[in-house]
Amino acid sequence: MALELFDPHFHIWDAGESSCMDSTVIFKPNGKELYNTDDYERDMADCGMEHSGGVFIEAMSVCFKDKNPEQLNECCKEEGKWVIEQLSTSNKRYHVVLSACLEADNVEETLKDLKRLETPTVKVVGIRQILNFEPSWPRNTANLLENPNWVAGLKLLSKFDLSFDMQINVHQIEKAISVIKEVGPGVPIVINHIGCTTKSDLENEAHLYEQFSNLATLPQVFMKLSMMCYTDKEFHTNEAVGKLVAFLIKTFTPARCMFASNFPVDAKDGWPAKRLFDAYKTMVSALPEDHQQQLFSKTARTFYRA
Repeated sequence: MALELFDPHFHIWDAGESSCMDSTVIFKPNGKELYNTDDYERDMADCGMEHSGGVFIEAMSVCFKDKNPEQLNECCKEEGKWVIEQLSTSNKRYHVVLSACLEADNVEETLKDLKRLETPTVKVVGIRQILNFEPSWPRNTANLLENPNWVAGLKLLSKFDLSFDMQINVHQIEKAISVIKEVGPGVPIVINHIGCTTKSDLENEAHLYEQFSNLATLPQVFMKLSMMCYTDKEFHTNEAVGKLVAFLIKTFTPARCMFASNFPVDAKDGWPAKRLFDAYKTMVSALPEDHQQQLFSKTARTFYRA
């Protein structure tokens, strides 16, 4: 029986100058300004599994680095409205993780407005705000994990039944654990992209594995097995990457791990759907089929309440 793919991390966007996105940051997939639901589903048709839908992940938190948090929150609402309209045209099952600047003065009102965008078929289930600091992603001039206002905003997510997609660097894990403990189990957390592990991180294996082991002691923390081409463009031939993935699956268990496409980003980096998911399936080919099904769909459906 074919495996189901419920993809917990993909993007759609309009990179045109008149869109709500930042055309100076968002790239044009295959030279096209618009990458919509049809384009994404066309890409996933070649994944080698039964693609049933998935979870859109915001891209706004890398945009408009000159806007302050309160201003960017208005843009987050525009992205959410556009994305939900796009996904509503499909007969597949989709939910969305939108963005909000959690340190902003208007964060609670923003979260209310984002939840109001959902429809009977497309639910707003979580928030992501990219946190990578040193190396820093475009908007980050400080480590938001150390900002008390940001931590207070994270705590607010439980009030709106929202999870949090946490994208950080490996050296931020220790502080992230402290914050997650302070926030408590009411906000489910999923670490994006195997913690943005680098080749340098892989070289310090003992420290890397200790950090992930410590994260795994928190039952509300899940792990996305994705964007491995960030670690190594030819990750499928790197034994250290395969070993790390096996360690993460063993440590977090298949019930708390999920493979994801990260499309169209990974496609741009040389990993079309067939090549990407063939590599992922090879990594876990020795696991029982029920564990594989957890990794490719069931865990994501559980975490995102789909």
